[in-house]
Amino acid sequence: VAVAALVSGLASSWVTRDLRRLLARVQALVRTESPTDAPGEVDGLVGAFDALSRKLEAAVRALATERDRTATVLESMEEGIILLDPYGRIALVNAAVRRIELPELPLGRTLIEAWRVVSPAELAGRALRGQAGHIEITVGAYLRPRILLITAHPTHGGGAILVLRDVTRVRHLETVRQDFVVNLSHELRTPASALSASADALAAGAAWDPAAAAPFVEAIQRNAARLGKLVSDLLTLSRIDGGGALLSPEPIEVRAAVEASMALVRVMAERRGQELVARVEGEPIALADAGALEQVLVNLLDNALKYTQERGRIEVLVSANAGLVRIEIRDNGPGVAPEHRSRLFERFYRVDAGRSRFLGGTGLGLAIVRRLVDAMGGEVSMAPVLPHGSAFVVLLPVAGLS
Repeated sequence: VAVAALVSGLASSWVTRDLRRLLARVQALVRTESPTDAPGEVDGLVGAFDALSRKLEAAVRALATERDRTATVLESMEEGIILLDPYGRIALVNAAVRRIELPELPLGRTLIEAWRVVSPAELAGRALRGQAGHIEITVGAYLRPRILLITAHPTHGGGAILVLRDVTRVRHLETVRQDFVVNLSHELRTPASALSASADALAAGAAWDPAAAAPFVEAIQRNAARLGKLVSDLLTLSRIDGGGALLSPEPIEVRAAVEASMALVRVMAERRGQELVARVEGEPIALADAGALEQVLVNLLDNALKYTQERGRIEVLVSANAGLVRIEIRDNGPGVAPEHRSRLFERFYRVDAGRSRFLGGTGLGLAIVRRLVDAMGGEVSMAPVLPHGSAFVVLLPVAGLS
């Protein structure tokens, strides 16, 4: 019985062919009327059964190898695989399903019994009836939701296979792209409308009256500069994201870099009556790109100056510890509400959109900071300052350390 089951499972044409021949020889031996011929025939049957046994062993080894190879592929897949038998019971679950943090899916249970979610069970039911399909569902805890794309297909023999793919990041990127297009359109439309309106006013006669023309000329200059800054920032981000911004890390004296960056924004600070100070411990040397580090510092200082009230205070604190240079730019402005902190480094994201546009911000400064710091092998983060204010912290590797 065991041999017959194995032969049936293998479904190999050469096995069934050889078995038929052997059975025919056995029948002939049983019916023979010449017993003297039986010993030789028996020896031949024994040899034939030995040969067939070796073939069966080789086939079983080949099947075991193929089984192990298939199991390795299934366990290494990023997509989750759930295989259902013709009765809808779970027959196989790979490791990726367990990484998705679903409930335990024990073998032999139906999908609705194990998962207790209606939509995947209905999708599986349609696949068991021969109808392929797909759905998207959200799973996981409230603070860490994940979006799953589940595709179901019928299998030969009446079962079904479900493929689970985590598309959370893909959907997030799609949302970011859509937001980027909408925000960019808005950013371009506002100064373009102001330029057009000012030009129309000058063309209508204001150009001939210096007093009347002055505000329109100033508006044209301000919005043209805003458009130029926006285009420049977009090109910078495009070069960084596309790998075109080739950085050359080298030992940089952080004290000198901080002083040079502060000099570039000091006029703005003095105009607003803001105090701008630096405290540097020792003489830290960071491994960084000189141009990129200056742009990071200027962007963070510019951001602090814009969002700190007049006569406010901005501090730059620099220290080195545990192989890292720490640059903290701290202000005593209104700070950032908790719901905004996780999105500060996204393109065009603003805590106060109206104030940012009034001050000439493009909404790209912090996005550039994040990408430049990442490209230099560092980290940037934001933390609140009590009782009010914000602190942006840049960590860069100390030069000379492997």
